[in-house]
Amino acid sequence: MLYEKLNLQNGNILTAEHLTHIEKGIAAANHNSDLKGKKYYAFGDSIVMNQKTRRGYVTEMVERYGVVASNFGYSGHTLVQDYSTLYAKDFSDVAVVTIAYGVNDCRLGDTLGTADSMEVTTFAGALNSLL
Repeated sequence: MLYEKLNLQNGNILTAEHLTHIEKGIAAANHNSDLKGKKYYAFGDSIVMNQKTRRGYVTEMVERYGVVASNFGYSGHTLVQDYSTLYAKDFSDVAVVTIAYGVNDCRLGDTLGTADSMEVTTFAGALNSLL
């Protein structure tokens, strides 16, 4: 519990009991999402991979919307390196996908490419081709 009591501007006081009731209501509302029980794929590098052990957006998606998450984040990976794996995935029953690469692509010197590129050996081309 964040607060034992909360003094409102109008002089009313919300107690821990009130706040717990409110939090439960918010949690219930979030799990009544249209995404509840639907598949969510998270692709990326170690920033995504570490979502498995730290609280981050993958956990938020699970807790807020009730999605069933699969984390495909791998340390040191680049979008160009993982392109064929992503391209081969069956997304027909997946409701939400996040693709979060770039740090290793830059660090390892992958070619950025142009905004309209479809050349999958460049970061922009691989991303455009997947989208």
